[in-house]
Amino acid sequence: MSLKPNSRKAQEIIAELIEYAPLQVLELGSRNAELWKAHTDNNKKLVLDAAELTGKKERCVVIGAGPCYDIPLLELAETFDEVELLDLNPDALAHAIAELPEELASKVKCRAVELTGVLPNVLYRAKQELIKAGTRSQRAINKVVNILKAQRMGFGELAPIQADLIVSTMILSQLPTALLLIDQWFRGRFHQSIMNDEKWIEAVTSFQESIQNAHVDALFSKKGAVVVLATDFGIASKPEEADFSSLQKNHGLTVRPATMQKITEPLASFDIERTWIWHRNDSPPTYSPVLGVAFRPDRLVFPE
Repeated sequence: MSLKPNSRKAQEIIAELIEYAPLQVLELGSRNAELWKAHTDNNKKLVLDAAELTGKKERCVVIGAGPCYDIPLLELAETFDEVELLDLNPDALAHAIAELPEELASKVKCRAVELTGVLPNVLYRAKQELIKAGTRSQRAINKVVNILKAQRMGFGELAPIQADLIVSTMILSQLPTALLLIDQWFRGRFHQSIMNDEKWIEAVTSFQESIQNAHVDALFSKKGAVVVLATDFGIASKPEEADFSSLQKNHGLTVRPATMQKITEPLASFDIERTWIWHRNDSPPTYSPVLGVAFRPDRLVFPE
């Protein structure tokens, strides 16, 4: 049984997602303002560079906006006739526009949405199967594995978006984290982790690749727009090891290898591209490389 997007049960699942998902980026951004300054500065510059590439300045959409601590919201509101912010968490969106001047805040629309269009249904069906499994943990695992394998991906909330500038930053690697809710429910019922099951790990890995690929494909489909895509794609212990090939070799990727390949293969045809590394922690030191690109989907050239 599938959920209707606006049903009460769907809203209950989304409420759990909001509570569980790592959405307190406003607090994290404030706490790590100095450590994350290089990332924040580069991300804002990338978005502003992309805004200059647009012909018309009528509409800008920011996907997974959060509180916009690394988005130049003031400048975007000054540049475009309309700015729309999309995010799962309505409180984060409220923070994003709270400090804008009134005349600019009136140009910014906020829409609290679940972007993928598939996660609430997957989570709801998984939760029901865990309940029906009673004390049979292996039955529960088999059922939720089948749910992941059978789920078809679409563009979700990204499908109807049309704008002169479309911005997706720091959301790609977060898309599959909602599946950790299933492990939380599983632990509560069976007092063990579903993450220890090989079939589950295999299914999650495949699902992760599918949902990340769908997000990238949706961005690639936005003809007539300038698109920004910025994502962290792994964790390394040294800055010099924080490149795509090194992280792939050492299994340090947070974005699936096939998805990173999908992004990086047409890089030569992008109008501008930029990569940087920002220092994420200092105890112990870890480095999170971020790939940031701005491009016109009309001009992408894909390898045959």
